[in-house]
Amino acid sequence: MKQQVIEDVNIMPQLDRACGLDMHKDKIVGFISCKDGSNQEFREFGTYTCELKEIRDWLQENDIHHCLMESTGIYWMSLYAILTEVGIEVIVANSVHIKQMPKRKTDRKDAKWLCTLLLHGLVRPSFMPDNTQRIIRDYCRNRLFYTWQLNRIRIRLLKILESNNIKLRSVIGSIHTLSAMDMIRLLAKGVTDQEQLLNCARGKV
Repeated sequence: MKQQVIEDVNIMPQLDRACGLDMHKDKIVGFISCKDGSNQEFREFGTYTCELKEIRDWLQENDIHHCLMESTGIYWMSLYAILTEVGIEVIVANSVHIKQMPKRKTDRKDAKWLCTLLLHGLVRPSFMPDNTQRIIRDYCRNRLFYTWQLNRIRIRLLKILESNNIKLRSVIGSIHTLSAMDMIRLLAKGVTDQEQLLNCARGKV
């Protein structure tokens, strides 16, 4: 049982040198260290693109090939793209898995804690989809979003008609047919002539 627990905890191989990055909206705190505690360095950066590139250069100058950051919010995404472009392995971890014991927190302590976890292989990386998967995810999410928006607009349109006692839904099976939408467009323009409205009818309508 003890051996199984150890295997579950040591999820990543231990490293000789690593970096922890504490991400915020307008500030990023980085901490670099070797496993033996030597060559430690703190740096603070902004979050504009030029400053994110400074982080990349800083890591390359210090021969850092692995860094760890939390997957909180969306602040990590831009830096993740910049670092992975140059071959730096970025581990994005769920914040629930890397929380410290309750105590007074500071940005520097958080960055150092992240670096320590990475050096000793005590972190579980989050699943990171490749570029193709991310594009497909965006398409699927956009499709769901627009479908949801379309349903909201349809419900609102029906309420507007009913609140003005226009019983279109009582004589047409669905107000989302071509016939019904043409009639609604005429009504929206103030047209109430019965013949003009009937001319919009198609098929069984």
